[in-house]
Amino acid sequence: MKAPVPDLYSLFHKALRLGLTDLMNRMAVTDAQDREGWARIEDEGLVLQGILLKHSAHEEHFLHPMILAAAPQVAAKLDADHERLDDGVRRLGAALAGLGAVTDAAERADAAQVIYRELSAFIADYFQHLLVEETEAMPALNRHFPPDVMMQTHRDLVASIPPEEKLAELPLIARAWTPAERIMLMAMTRAAAPRPFFDAARKVMADAIGPEAWAVVAAGLEPAVVLS
Repeated sequence: MKAPVPDLYSLFHKALRLGLTDLMNRMAVTDAQDREGWARIEDEGLVLQGILLKHSAHEEHFLHPMILAAAPQVAAKLDADHERLDDGVRRLGAALAGLGAVTDAAERADAAQVIYRELSAFIADYFQHLLVEETEAMPALNRHFPPDVMMQTHRDLVASIPPEEKLAELPLIARAWTPAERIMLMAMTRAAAPRPFFDAARKVMADAIGPEAWAVVAAGLEPAVVLS
């Protein structure tokens, strides 16, 4: 049986796509005068901003030097993309934070609409960037490096992420992945991580996806995992 071709992008990109579209949809249905609703959007945007910027930094450190060796033109495009998109993430975060200081109803409505449109434009740009990574960078990496090198790079990247960062990303990952992917993640976590971290991760995942979806994950793990 042929070994699967490494894909270091697609699974986490599912979480990023979900996080961005969820944020945009929440903006779309939240009235500009709903200050509490927009405060929640700002909080969610701040969390997502941190995830996006850290993800970009991880890729630049672990993958971009390898892409430069495998496909220099793709590497140059991705480097430029990261600089532009990271700036965009920060600008959106600042715009969301600034909305809280706007008190005039008409000005708030205008500002909220501008932020929504800017996020929409950012998402269009960002999703195209993700496609380049998935359909150009990853195939180039697999042509240039053997699978064991790619998988070791993935292990090194994951090992570099602090536990608290992994747990902060987990709700988004859990909601974006299929039951089989969730089971795979939890099985790998149970096998490799200290028990306290696994216990924390299963609680975070269960809270993120709800009891019915978690029951499917628990049933897929052997021995069965239940929340105490």
